Amino acid sequence: MKALLSLNGSARVLVLAALVNSTGTGLFLAGAVLFYTTYLDIPITVVGGGLALAAVAGMFASVPLAGSADRFGAVRTLAALNCALAVVYCGYLLIDGVLGFVVAVSVATVIMRAVPPVNQAVAGIVVTGLERSTVLATMRATRNGGVMVGSALAGLGLAAAGTSGYLIMLLGNAASYLICGALVYRLRALEKSPLEIRARGLPAVRNVRYLALGLANGMLGLHATMMIVALPLWTTARSDVPDAFIPLIVTIGALLVVLLQVPLGKGIASVRSARSAVVRAGIALGVSCLLMAVLAEVDGPILGAMVLFTVIGTLTIGEIYQTSSAWVVSHDLAPEGRRSEYIATFALGMSVQQIVGPPLFSAIVARFGTPGWLMLGIGFVAASVVYRDSISRLFPAATAENPRR
Repeated sequence: MKALLSLNGSARVLVLAALVNSTGTGLFLAGAVLFYTTYLDIPITVVGGGLALAAVAGMFASVPLAGSADRFGAVRTLAALNCALAVVYCGYLLIDGVLGFVVAVSVATVIMRAVPPVNQAVAGIVVTGLERSTVLATMRATRNGGVMVGSALAGLGLAAAGTSGYLIMLLGNAASYLICGALVYRLRALEKSPLEIRARGLPAVRNVRYLALGLANGMLGLHATMMIVALPLWTTARSDVPDAFIPLIVTIGALLVVLLQVPLGKGIASVRSARSAVVRAGIALGVSCLLMAVLAEVDGPILGAMVLFTVIGTLTIGEIYQTSSAWVVSHDLAPEGRRSEYIATFALGMSVQQIVGPPLFSAIVARFGTPGWLMLGIGFVAASVVYRDSISRLFPAATAENPRR
């Protein structure tokens, strides 16, 4: 709350937009799969395949779409993207068959993948330096809180309203995007005119140095899949922790982000400080892998639950340091006139980990076990050191600035 009160009025608008948007997102995501399979009557195997195709489409199309913000202005583009998502989600009610489902989720995914880099560019317009890091950290903590609130509302709505609950869930999400777009559009006066910032082409995807840093960031970003996929599977298969505890894993992680994102992330405001945060992220993730191995060896549900909570804590700390450093590296190393495009290109590393992560962690859980976790832990630490040194080697001028930081 203290961090929120210290922000200027424009930054508070961004935080409010994040709260509204994430509440709508939580409202929809909590029942999305049931909506697809029950309301739309799409087979579950088709849902999985359709979402996979949408993820591929989002990976390839998000960069040029986000890059349009460098031509037309990040604020206006972000407002337009949110309004477009409102229209797309209303269009979900018109889906009739598999083809319509695949097209709808693909369009939604492409737009959603373009939103975060443009959102980050807008934050860079509203505030700079240390305050930008505080704003982004506050927005992220707010989003986690909003998703939890939205998910709880979705559960209550579906329980009370049955099939009508799906309509409330869907239209509520669409309304949140409209409100978010309207809030963001209020910031348009802060931005340079489109003629001053117009850019053409996609040089970011050809910038090997910058792309390499994005891929290194994606390696550390495996924590996301580890929390959602590996931790529940490993806990169920190899520990004495009761299965009733499994649904709480993501909730506890989200709560920890709400509590820790601002205090841990607010000091990461320069490329030099981001380099240090990268290594802290690698160490925290390495420790979490070591604790995963320990989890399989401890006896009893109470001790197992204590170890599991510690795993969630170290994973969350690593996540916060990785995310906070990525904000700075992706923004500060991007040319001013092409920030949205470059940030979207940097985010491709996270898209890659979403493809590689599930089979990697499934193999560790099912086949490699404890040795696999130990090797992955070493890999996290080694990757963070290589990532840190690569920032200095590939962009020496950026790390030479502000030497006292």
